[in-house]
Formats: sequence, C-alpha cells, structure tokens
Amino acid sequence: DTTTRTVIVTVRADISEARLRNTMQASSPNTTPAAQKNMLAVFVVAREQSTIQRFIAEESVVRRTTSDSSKAATRDSSGRSQESSSVRAGRVEVSDSVASADRKTTSASAVLTLSSAGSAIERADRIGYTVAPAQDLDAVLGGLLTAAGYETVDAAFLEDDVEVGLTVAVRQDFGTGDDLKPATLRRIAKASQKNEVRMALVGTVDLGLAAADPVSGNIMVYAKVSAKIYDVSSRLPRTIVNVAPAQFAGLGPNASVAKVNALKAAGEAIAREVLAQLNLREIR
Repeated sequence: DTTTRTVIVTVRADISEARLRNTMQASSPNTTPAAQKNMLAVFVVAREQSTIQRFIAEESVVRRTTSDSSKAATRDSSGRSQESSSVRAGRVEVSDSVASADRKTTSASAVLTLSSAGSAIERADRIGYTVAPAQDLDAVLGGLLTAAGYETVDAAFLEDDVEVGLTVAVRQDFGTGDDLKPATLRRIAKASQKNEVRMALVGTVDLGLAAADPVSGNIMVYAKVSAKIYDVSSRLPRTIVNVAPAQFAGLGPNASVAKVNALKAAGEAIAREVLAQLNLREIR
C-alpha cells in the first residue's frame, strides 16, 4: 500500500499430523514404566442443589419524631388575638385565630410534613446441597486418567483408623461448604503419604436444579467444577494443579439423563485440565 507505506504478508503453515502424533506419544505417560509412575488419589465429590431459598427485599423507614410542645397567647375579648402551635410526630401545625367582640372568628393554618429516609435490604439466596452418588463421575475421571497413562487410586483404599472414615469426612465437609476442613486435608495428606501415594485430587462438581431449556425444550442441568491436586510427597503438601471454576450444561429428555450428561461434561473438563497441567510439569 503506497499510501500508508505498509506491506501485507500472508503466511500458510501446514502441520504434519503424523510427526505431531509421534512427538506426543514419545512424551506421553504411557511410555513411562509402571514402576516410575506416581499414583494419584481421587477425592472428587458430586453435589446436587436440593433447596434454594430466595429472600424478598426488606424496606426499612427511619422517621424523625419530636416531642409534643405547645404554646398559646390569649388576648382579652376586646379583639386581641389567640395564637397556638404544636409539633406532633413528624408534622408541624401552626394556627392563628382572632376573636372579635361580635363573636366572629377568622383563622389561618399551615401544615408542614417532615420527610423520612428509607432503605432496602437484599439478602443472597440460601442454597442447600445434598451429596449425590459419584459413580458416573468416578468412571469418567478414572477412565480418562487411566487412558492417559496415570495410575489412579480410589479414595476408599486410603482409609485411616479414625472413627469417622476419610471418605465420609470429605463428603460431609463438601456437603456443608465449599472447602474441606483443615483437619480433613491433613488426614488426606497423612493417609496418602502412608500408602506412598504422591498426589491427591480434591474437588467438587455442583449440579444445579433441573430447568427447561428455552431453545430445545429439553431439560437442562448446569454443572460447576473446581478442583486441585496436592503433591503430598514432601513434609509440607503443595498445590501443583488448579482447575478454575467453570460451568457446563447437560441436556436430556428428563432430569436424570440431563444430570448424567452434565456430570460427564464436568468430569471430562476436570480430566483435560489436570492432564494439561501435569504434562506441563512433566509429572508422570
């Protein structure tokens, strides 16, 4: 372009799929001997919204109130005037009357109303969760991680000697909040170290209430995922993988099918992100 003195360059690039596949296969965990692979314990809980309590905005009004007061001035019957004023609960009344000798009375009054200040209070929705069965989620996660060459361990095999089981404690913590209690996290680290499990995958999948999809007319369920992987091989565990919160939707002719599809999409998303970050760290 001679006017702007710029040159436009178009570049065409071809990717050799065979060479790319060979390169990825060479760096895949599948090529790592089983004795050198690190085991990964899975503590992922599926939660389902059971109740949603919505609050109506509350209005509060602040009124300024003063104590009653009155004053009066009276003149004699020869024509002197009588004046009175009063203040009562937010309004001021002033009156003035004149009485004459022939008993005729004329009066004038004025009313002034004081303004009141108000505000509205809104509260966030209160959501109740129930821990849903996680067989479908475990199958999706375990299948994808195993296919990628990682050795996974079910959380049930890492039980300790505490009266309340470790898996039960994890389900209880996630059933009442979004985070695990510090004591539960320490139990996971100790049980993993005892069984020579290097990494622990901890996370949740939150299923929303089923609703009608306005586009397709099917039932739709949203699933929100969040997860972390802790490296517990050292004395102080550290976070090596963070799966940012994300939402996925599952569609189906009924709520049951939509939940399964939402769980599948959520499990695949967790597995993809976990594999990507572990590969970047070259952890096999």
